[in-house]
Amino acid sequence: LTPNQAAAVRKNIAREQEWTEKRAAEQAAMAAAGVPDAPEGKATVSGEIISVKWKDSDFGGAYKMLVRADAGYKVWGTLPAAIERAQQNAMYGDNNWPTRVTFKATFERSQDDSKFGFFKRPTLIEAA
Repeated sequence: LTPNQAAAVRKNIAREQEWTEKRAAEQAAMAAAGVPDAPEGKATVSGEIISVKWKDSDFGGAYKMLVRADAGYKVWGTLPAAIERAQQNAMYGDNNWPTRVTFKATFERSQDDSKFGFFKRPTLIEAA
């Protein structure tokens, strides 16, 4: 390896350690606070939209959202089309997404983190 490549490897190792420590601290804080595990199966979730991101795929891509549920766990999945349409109608081209959402979907808990889950096919959307 060249000196710059070795420095890049060391930097990545340090970044990975920081990320691991941060994740462990976050999980410990969630466990201490009594945050329940993410749901599995069909459930209704209410919470705050933390982020909305476009993800490309072989089928054209879609908006995805990360939601911190009122109970404390986080879930990731497809942004409902009703929210996307409302946002586009309200302010075309601006990313002023609603801040809160309630929806029903099919959930699957992450294998790596019980306080994180994935959802698909969201329905009965209420956004504020």
